[in-house]
Amino acid sequence: MNAIVEMPVMMTSLELVDFINDHRRKQDDDTVLRHDHFMAKVPKVLGEAAPKFMGTDLYANGTGGMIKRDIYRFPKRESCLMAMSYSYELQAAVFDHMTALEERLKQGASSQLPQTYIEALEHLLEAKKAEQAAIGERDHAIATKAQISRTREASAMATASAASRKARQLEQELGRGTRHATIIAVEKASGRKFGAQGFRPLQMWCKAHDVTPPKVPCPRYGKAVSWPADAWREIYGVDLGELFGAEGATAGVLPPGGEA
Repeated sequence: MNAIVEMPVMMTSLELVDFINDHRRKQDDDTVLRHDHFMAKVPKVLGEAAPKFMGTDLYANGTGGMIKRDIYRFPKRESCLMAMSYSYELQAAVFDHMTALEERLKQGASSQLPQTYIEALEHLLEAKKAEQAAIGERDHAIATKAQISRTREASAMATASAASRKARQLEQELGRGTRHATIIAVEKASGRKFGAQGFRPLQMWCKAHDVTPPKVPCPRYGKAVSWPADAWREIYGVDLGELFGAEGATAGVLPPGGEA
């Protein structure tokens, strides 16, 4: 949790352009700032430092696909400098906005105890992942010591395997595993949007294959349908194994009634 507090808040050039245009609308200013014009101005304002903030990101193209766009990622100081190049009033607005973001991050990080069942699962999953990492580091140290017996090494491997299985089980229970996943989880992980009716092709696939997908906890709706890996692959070309990357898990069609 401390790592979240220490991470500086950032604004991309796209976010900053949207913020500027929104601020102008609130001031009854109909002038619209274009992103390409903003991008061209960055080197003039930041000079030789500009390239170190340059990057690319994937964005939805409106037709279900993704496109790569050149963007800048600015910390608080550079965001304020770019805003100041348009007006001092805008600089103050950006400063206040990013300060508020910092405060929200600190407040969020200070909430240590899970408040809901979903949060409890999330905390347990993160704990299991940390346990896996610690076990891996321990196993590496064990391997460098010849005096450690085979029995102890076997025990360490069994413990690591159990932690890995538990982590994968929690991923499935949260609807973002390699065997099945919710639409919300896939949209968040892939950046794609499937629309309000995006579930229907998946639903038709399940009926055609006599599969009853499970329902899992969902922070937005309470419960959400978690669609099978084969349905995602055949309908939308989404490979849950690649998307969620759980080693050793096998994607496949769920039998009627839910999980295997």
